[in-house]
Amino acid sequence: MSSAAEMALRTASDADIGFVMSVERLPGYPALVGTFAAGAHARAMAAPGTRYVIAEQAGRPAGFAVLRQDAERPNNVTLARFAMAERGRGLGRAALEAICREVFAMPGVARIALDVLPSNLPARRLYARCGFAEEGLMRQVLRLPDGSLADLHLMALLRADWSGP
Repeated sequence: MSSAAEMALRTASDADIGFVMSVERLPGYPALVGTFAAGAHARAMAAPGTRYVIAEQAGRPAGFAVLRQDAERPNNVTLARFAMAERGRGLGRAALEAICREVFAMPGVARIALDVLPSNLPARRLYARCGFAEEGLMRQVLRLPDGSLADLHLMALLRADWSGP
């Protein structure tokens, strides 16, 4: 299973918050994607310009993403969070390709941007395989739970560079 055609996307609802919280709390994920309380997810889902997406395989939730589109820059969509329930099966790539296909189907969207921890090599490799290019390093921009600051790599995929259908 590795084709985007086999991965379905749907807009998440409040009923999906438990699934989202279970994925973000998988071993190793809290340090990579962070964790939020149910109320924080509910508020984020209701925020203008924010869309929670559930990626499904065979009708079952396989992962989630949070997309943001700022009214001041409607040509830019930010992939704010992305996590899959299982690693190593090609599902992340299938979900990311489906997300890119859906985002670039939106009129006027020219760019999908994201940031990722330098230490998150599997995610950086996945994004690169899907055509995302590293655009720079944002130094000491993320405050970690222990109070320290971490760098983030900025990556983006332009519609003009996207090789999807």
